[in-house]
Amino acid sequence: MKEIYERHDEREWKLGFERFKRKWERIYPDIIRSWERDLDKLMVYLKYPYPLRRFIYTTNALERFIKEVKRRVKVIEVFPSEGSVDKIVYLVVEEMNEKYRSRRLKNFERIIEELRGERRARYGSGEIKIITNEKEFYTQKS
Repeated sequence: MKEIYERHDEREWKLGFERFKRKWERIYPDIIRSWERDLDKLMVYLKYPYPLRRFIYTTNALERFIKEVKRRVKVIEVFPSEGSVDKIVYLVVEEMNEKYRSRRLKNFERIIEELRGERRARYGSGEIKIITNEKEFYTQKS
């Protein structure tokens, strides 16, 4: 599968998928059918700059989140209500958001202009630069 996800364009991706399909279709037919049905969705990340792709197609952040919720819930034997579980999930989300807020993707400064160009191409050039106490960001005019 890694061979598929490391492809640079749609044509190469589909060729990699065909090799994968030939090898595994007899053993995992349901998975292959699922992939075939959703090929367009599975290849969406190819539309983004190459250095950003691995952050899009990886599930590391989601896996880390689930692991952290399990770790927190494991030490509590009984929950008084469903709201108690919701509160733990909420607190884990808040904590992880705080950690990720200050985190920068490797080489992101190199591709930010390319992403802005893609956004302008898709939505027009009506963007607004907003500067807050902590940082600056761009958003689209309605």
